[in-house]
Amino acid sequence: MAESKSGSKNRERPSSRKPKQKFSPLALADFRSVFLKVDSLGLTWTADIPPHLISKKPQDDSAIPSLSSMRIQETYPTFPQELGAVAYYILTGKRLSWVGADKKLLDKKAEFIRQSGLITQKYRAEYFFKHAIKVPCFSDLDWEVVVKKYERGVKDSPEISYAMLSLEFEGPDTESSRRRRIVVAVNARLVNKLLTALIDVKDALEKAAGENRTLSSKEKMEEQGNAGTNSPKLLADGERTT
Repeated sequence: MAESKSGSKNRERPSSRKPKQKFSPLALADFRSVFLKVDSLGLTWTADIPPHLISKKPQDDSAIPSLSSMRIQETYPTFPQELGAVAYYILTGKRLSWVGADKKLLDKKAEFIRQSGLITQKYRAEYFFKHAIKVPCFSDLDWEVVVKKYERGVKDSPEISYAMLSLEFEGPDTESSRRRRIVVAVNARLVNKLLTALIDVKDALEKAAGENRTLSSKEKMEEQGNAGTNSPKLLADGERTT
């Protein structure tokens, strides 16, 4: 007798490999048009390479149309890969080898994406968590509750219940990465112990995120102050001085 529930999703590990389709960079107008069409539908993109669509409102994820249903897949099959490459360029300053040699076009696309608001602090944090960590990371959890009625060699029924947790891990982000699973058993006491530890971890992460935001704001203010101090000043007669 068992009850089970799975929250697993079929999500591919991000990769910077070249698209399988023949790749040719989109014209700037087409790149902008596709991005804005998707944005107008209330959708945005994940920090994967290539990225995939998600709703701007998490509760609406089940209603996300596919690229194919929007005819984008047919007309612009490599758009997700190119968008991922542009985001990679913005965040790392590096060009993927397959994106083409036209740096001016890439710079214009990068500027458009910067102005679009896609690359938020949340996006940046998710990107580097997915692509920069060097150890496997937690990906998903499946579980089932087992009620044990019989045990070999035991006369009376144990009559215990416990949960089997199947923990899925991914990464690090390499071509040879494979998902790994670890199955463990927990009872109510251990679940409570786990929840307490996870709450502590969550509190520490939120505190660290706040400290990062404060530090980032302070650094930006210092940069702006230095820029103002070092900028040339106009004298009364129109001459400049540093």
